[in-house]
Amino acid sequence: YFITFKNIGSDIAKNISISILIPGIIDNVNHFTLQNNNLTYYLAELSPFEEKILNFTYYVPNSILISEISISYHNPENIEGGNTSRIISLTNDVYVSAPVDYEDKFPFIRTVEINYNNNESDSFNNAPAIGDTFNLTVNLKNMGPNGFDIPNLNISMNDQYGDLKRIDNNTLYFENIIYNEIISFNITLKKMGWKGYYYPSLNFIESSESRTIQISASSFKILGIINFSIIKSVNKDQIEIGDIITVNIEVENTGTISIGNVRVNDIISFSQSDFSLIEGKLVNLIDSLDPGEKFIFNYTLKGKKQALVSLKATSIKFYYIHEKEATSNIVIIKIITPKFMQFYFIALPFSVTFIILIVYIWQIKKYKKKRREFQRSEMLIFELSSRETILKIERTLRDRLSILANKSKEKIISFDSTEPIDKSMTSNE
Repeated sequence: YFITFKNIGSDIAKNISISILIPGIIDNVNHFTLQNNNLTYYLAELSPFEEKILNFTYYVPNSILISEISISYHNPENIEGGNTSRIISLTNDVYVSAPVDYEDKFPFIRTVEINYNNNESDSFNNAPAIGDTFNLTVNLKNMGPNGFDIPNLNISMNDQYGDLKRIDNNTLYFENIIYNEIISFNITLKKMGWKGYYYPSLNFIESSESRTIQISASSFKILGIINFSIIKSVNKDQIEIGDIITVNIEVENTGTISIGNVRVNDIISFSQSDFSLIEGKLVNLIDSLDPGEKFIFNYTLKGKKQALVSLKATSIKFYYIHEKEATSNIVIIKIITPKFMQFYFIALPFSVTFIILIVYIWQIKKYKKKRREFQRSEMLIFELSSRETILKIERTLRDRLSILANKSKEKIISFDSTEPIDKSMTSNE
């Protein structure tokens, strides 16, 4: 890349400064100085009609448009109507056509890979306790392209992430990292609180050519696991209406690091129509819970109506990388009617039924008795013959009276036709 500039004025140009943003990986700076992604050139003065040619070489990363370059210089006297002698001239734009076939070629850009040492056997560094000071090993590798060195790297990591605070404030500086070379260094951290379990990936590096350096991969570091086991239980799974039941909640830290401010929520466990809270709290706060440590709390309920009730799961919402939730098991409770009430519900209908049956039988017997008496009365009054009884001949009252009248006449006639009474018997009497 060539830059040609000439003083076409009649006086000397002083303090000439040229600055170019690097278009790619620099091969040879030649006349320029490379710093902070810029090629700079300084010239004390340039006589009238004097001409200079500057150049540098670079690897074209892709098709690129090199924008106009500013050339700044000072006139011996202030410009008329102004208060400064500084003048800026601009060059023309230059377009370079270098298309990249990404299937076979890649742009000429340096890449680095960063990761933290992941030694699973090192339980201390993988799960430090609150107040511990420890070292974290960082590995940085030059991934290429092949044959391209990284001239220098400057890494600043003084920020505090969560409850992880860096103890050593040394600025990390490396030079001439060759292709495929791995640079390892340690950073010293102190865990200030329970939230110090995550150290983020390293995504910012500084270099004189950081414009041509890209982080291809950078991993984060997890310094401990947060997890919970929640078990819900009751002292009895069947109660009567009005009985008291105790609900126990056991929370255990099954992770590898301590955690604080744990909120255990059981407020949606039951319905007010099924139970009433007698004693205890449905929401509890655990100040701190160490790995393997358990926290147990309970509350008492009173059954209100007969039902088969499922106590919903107890939950803990916590933040570990992102928001998570741990839940317990579901407990089923059967609420039944008291036994004396059950007996009452059975005995009352049975008693009513028995009374109705007795009354019914008594009425049947009474009805049959009256019917028999009525039938005997009919037989005495109407002297029904067995034939009539058997044949069941139905007669009207007029017919029955006619029969009685005819029988009376027959008796009278029979009486008249009898023989005279013996006088001797009469006199004797």
